[in-house]
Amino acid sequence: MIIAFFGHSDFHGSQELEDKIIASIKEKANGEHVSFFLGGYGFFDSFALHCCKKYQEIDPESRTVFVSPYRRERYFKDRPYIQENYDEILIPDGVDGEFSTFNIVKRNEWMVKKADFVISYVNVGWGGAAKALEYAVKHKKAYLNFGLKKYE
Repeated sequence: MIIAFFGHSDFHGSQELEDKIIASIKEKANGEHVSFFLGGYGFFDSFALHCCKKYQEIDPESRTVFVSPYRRERYFKDRPYIQENYDEILIPDGVDGEFSTFNIVKRNEWMVKKADFVISYVNVGWGGAAKALEYAVKHKKAYLNFGLKKYE
């Protein structure tokens, strides 16, 4: 099972939200091992990684996966925390070495396509996290949004 995370970089977590996310993962995983797809940017992604690491205490076979928007080796050398904190690094087809917002959008869409379930924290209708959640809704992906923004 693959669970992808999207959320705003301007975010403040709580113990209550951590508990809810971990409970949601348990429910959706239903005994399956999980690959957690994360983008690694901002406060929500850090919080999501923390929740995934907590879940790994329950299921050590589950894996945290950093999904990169870039192919450049320098990108990884400048960010040693990626190799230190994730079990795996994936580079989706279609992303290149250029540092552009377009690569992030393509990466997010790829993550949604691969995911069985999306967990998000979106409370405004703009930005990369909102676009990723809109893409998930458009493609009828199962999701849970802990933010204030409602999607139909």
